[in-house]
Amino acid sequence: MNVKKYKYSIFFVFLGILLCTNIAESQTNNERFDKVVIDAGHGGVKPGAIGAHNKEKDITLAVALKLGRIINENLKAVKVFYTRVIDQDIDLYKRSTVANKINADLFISIHCNSSTIKVSNGTETFTMGLAKTAQNIAVAKQENSEMLTEANHQENYEGFDINSPESDILLSLYQTAYLNNSL
Repeated sequence: MNVKKYKYSIFFVFLGILLCTNIAESQTNNERFDKVVIDAGHGGVKPGAIGAHNKEKDITLAVALKLGRIINENLKAVKVFYTRVIDQDIDLYKRSTVANKINADLFISIHCNSSTIKVSNGTETFTMGLAKTAQNIAVAKQENSEMLTEANHQENYEGFDINSPESDILLSLYQTAYLNNSL
């Protein structure tokens, strides 16, 4: 097994154990947790970050499917739903609609970072907080800019323009309102 595959295997085992432990703990505390939605970021004509050998859309799909298998194998009571299981383009607003329609307990959106630093490696987990609001808004704008390429984006997002000054205010308000849920 090469080093890269070994690192990924360790990561998936750790992630699976962590997720299963947290979900199992919530089950024993009489908190009902039975539906999770896993979103593989990007897809179809929207590749996300493009590396020398991979595209973000392919990596996120592989990670999402593997994470779903780990949950299915270890937590029989938890039902796993996906926003996509093949390489297809799903509009941003439809991704959260999946979770809302089924009243999911957890929504996991998987993305990959890109970097010009060749020695970078590892994983990160982000929750949107208040400490670096300008940086968080810049990230939100970059990740959500794909909405502008969607058919009927003006109608689907009720005229929301990610590049307008008003969007900074709205994104900041959303960050504040959903901070506890994000954490």
